[in-house]
Amino acid sequence: MSKIEEYLKPGLFNGLFYIFMVETYLDWAISSALRLEQPMYETGSDYFDLTLAIVGAIITLVLPFYVYFYLKKNINQLGDKYFKSKHGALYDGFITENASRRLASIKMSTWFLIRRFFTAVNLIYLRDKTIWIQLTLNTWLSLIDICFKFHLSPYESKVAGFMDKFNDCFVLTCAYFPYLFTDLIPSPEDKYFIGWFYNGTIGIMVAANIFIMFKTASESFKEKIS
Repeated sequence: MSKIEEYLKPGLFNGLFYIFMVETYLDWAISSALRLEQPMYETGSDYFDLTLAIVGAIITLVLPFYVYFYLKKNINQLGDKYFKSKHGALYDGFITENASRRLASIKMSTWFLIRRFFTAVNLIYLRDKTIWIQLTLNTWLSLIDICFKFHLSPYESKVAGFMDKFNDCFVLTCAYFPYLFTDLIPSPEDKYFIGWFYNGTIGIMVAANIFIMFKTASESFKEKIS
């Protein structure tokens, strides 16, 4: 058995499960909230959908607490090779070399889920309220996200940390654009012009990410063949 297999085998299932749960957390939150708003009890399929919605709601409420308290309980083991092979997907890419960095990693992992929880609340439960509440909450979530990342900055890779902050700054900038597509700007021509500027802003962010991705991949390839 190779060293890679020895490293992955103990926690392969855990890692895939954690990745699935974290990456689909927003989907669980939104879909379960929508389904529980108007439950139906007519067919077996309705009961099955309702069961999935209840499971999704439980996941939505429990997962952030589980991530925070479980990692906090095992904070001294976050850098351990065996523990990381089983639970490292919850804090992948974060520094674990000292106590303060480990705590910052736990906070970042938990905030990742909490932000998506409030995003789901904003999309589902505030959609019938005034649009200004939704736009403002979305902007504040983006701002808080940037504050977390600049203050904690628990990234192992300087490039990954820089790009995450770079992207979040652009996301915060883009969060202000929806205000300009409301009645605050009465002219359709002005909105059309703003839309092109908005697309350009997103295009710069996408282009920068593609450039860094190819640059990182090429440097890694050169190191392997040298």
